[in-house]
Amino acid sequence: MIRCVAGLALAVLVALPGEAAAQSLAEEIRVLLETNPRIAAAQRNANAARDGERKAWGAFLPTLTVEADSGPERIDSPTRRSQGNDATRYRKDGVSVSVVQNVFDGYRRPEQYTSARTQTSIQDSNL
Repeated sequence: MIRCVAGLALAVLVALPGEAAAQSLAEEIRVLLETNPRIAAAQRNANAARDGERKAWGAFLPTLTVEADSGPERIDSPTRRSQGNDATRYRKDGVSVSVVQNVFDGYRRPEQYTSARTQTSIQDSNL
């Protein structure tokens, strides 16, 4: 990909004389970088690889879970009915918070992160 851009730049530089060639070359390279679908695809692949690297790094962080519930609760148990009582209504409110940190997973997380970093390097070199 870089060889293609360099070849195009060299061809434009040889074809155009003087200072106008330098300005025109810069403009041509800018347009090429903005409009070439292969370069755009390579940039998107590199961005996706960087996102994968961030996701792999996130596996090292703890997980926080927060749950809450609230509302009416109706209890109609066979025991209450056998005693001749009707169903009972209560207001239920509850909150729970948990933090989980995986201590050891058989080296899965470090290897996934190394793999993601390698993929990022490969995609960056394709630009």
